[in-house]
Amino acid sequence: NPCQTDADCISRVDDSAFQCSEGSCQKNPAYWEPSSFSRHPVTLVSAATASYFHGLKNLAASARFWAPNHKMVIYNLGGLSSGMKSEIKSWSNVISLEWEDGVPNFYPDHVKRGKIYAWKPILVNETLHKYGSIFYMDA
Repeated sequence: NPCQTDADCISRVDDSAFQCSEGSCQKNPAYWEPSSFSRHPVTLVSAATASYFHGLKNLAASARFWAPNHKMVIYNLGGLSSGMKSEIKSWSNVISLEWEDGVPNFYPDHVKRGKIYAWKPILVNETLHKYGSIFYMDA
């Protein structure tokens, strides 16, 4: 990728995601920088199961494009293969893969049932305490 870390491509070599051609980079504006209302930079947060992996991959790529100065934390809600987890850890904007083995066993069983969404307030609370300022996005 010929673009710098603080820029993205405005045209692509082909239809594959984020494959820039030489000279097609543009500088991204600095969104969500620390301000008077926040002492911490905003950390982007998302979560996924294996069935949402492709959506998560697209979200992380979009975050690199639209918020290149912000880091992401990803939560494994269960079912991510070792290959998927390795790929997530390789994404340049991801600083942590939390709940690497899925929702921890010390939570009640209903927290592990994705469509109940009991995991979401737990995840948001945990991430807020760890990173201070977050923006949660569904994959």
